[in-house]
Amino acid sequence: MVDFSRARSAHQTAYLLRHAELNNHIKIATAALDFLSSFSTDDATVGNKMSQLIVDAGERWTRTTFVDPRAELNSTRRQISEMAIVRAYSSFNVFTDEIEGSYNDLKTSSEKLGENLVERIYSRFNWNIENIAYLLPVLNFYEVARHCIAHQMGAPNKQVSELLSDDKFLSAIEDWPTVIKGRKLSPPPEISDGYILLAPHHPITYSDVCLRVVRDIDCQLFDSLGLGYFSKRIGDRDILGRPPSFDPKQRDAYAYIKHRLGTEYGISNLTVSEIRQSLGQEETAKRYYHKYKEIRLHCGY
Repeated sequence: MVDFSRARSAHQTAYLLRHAELNNHIKIATAALDFLSSFSTDDATVGNKMSQLIVDAGERWTRTTFVDPRAELNSTRRQISEMAIVRAYSSFNVFTDEIEGSYNDLKTSSEKLGENLVERIYSRFNWNIENIAYLLPVLNFYEVARHCIAHQMGAPNKQVSELLSDDKFLSAIEDWPTVIKGRKLSPPPEISDGYILLAPHHPITYSDVCLRVVRDIDCQLFDSLGLGYFSKRIGDRDILGRPPSFDPKQRDAYAYIKHRLGTEYGISNLTVSEIRQSLGQEETAKRYYHKYKEIRLHCGY
């Protein structure tokens, strides 16, 4: 039995990069705002510094006068969080669109059953959703909050207000399995003066929730496709297709496929026998073997 627990598709790898970028950008922007706010205890000095930095930004901007510079910085801090929530949603949506559009042959149903996107995907692919069930209340909340941010300028709808007091949501927050033991998940946003008050940690939490779903979908995907799908994908693309970057350093086709499965997909601890078996028909294995040997000789190995 092949262990896919650490396997990663190109879809997950791309999401991980977007997740890391979002995480870094939020922290950098927030730290920069806080540094500017603490630049001086005098509001006028802070306002002048802000105005000068705007002029020095290299854009076609002139000096700006701020009546309450600290209020502007606090508002900007909140808006960074709002923009990041939309960005996190978009990043996850790209991933789910790729899964939905790339593996139609795996779908067992065309019906859209479920309350949210993730439940509908698991339903269509007939995947067990139990491993991520604890994520769904939090994921659902941030998706609804994202809708309010993107379409209602941050004004909460009835659903957001109800979710903030929902027992399932509150229990999910309280019982959240954090990476560092003993810590708790950051508290959810509050509603004040008719707006959802987001903090910088909220979009990071949202993106992390999505990442946990991404990893489970990836595991389900590898289990559904099987080792043979990825072995043949490498064989067809590299050995038969022979792209310019192809370098047959490994001793034979099976060793090459094993190497690429490890470096490209994170599938390790495989034997040559498992590689050959995954290729199924003997003719397919032979075709890869002989073509690889031919290319290797041509390259002088």
